[in-house]
Amino acid sequence: MIKFIDEVWFCIYSLLLLVLVLVLVLVLVLVLVLVLVLVLANLKHVLILA
Repeated sequence: MIKFIDEVWFCIYSLLLLVLVLVLVLVLVLVLVLVLVLVLANLKHVLILA
């Protein structure tokens, strides 16, 4: 019974870890997209000014 509970907790922790990693990856992708958009916007402004 205790072994079963340990396995359940292991599964829960694994799922939580997976979710955490997915969230981190999503945040990184969002930040990269934001940076790209800002850089492109700045380049457009520079090109328009130039």
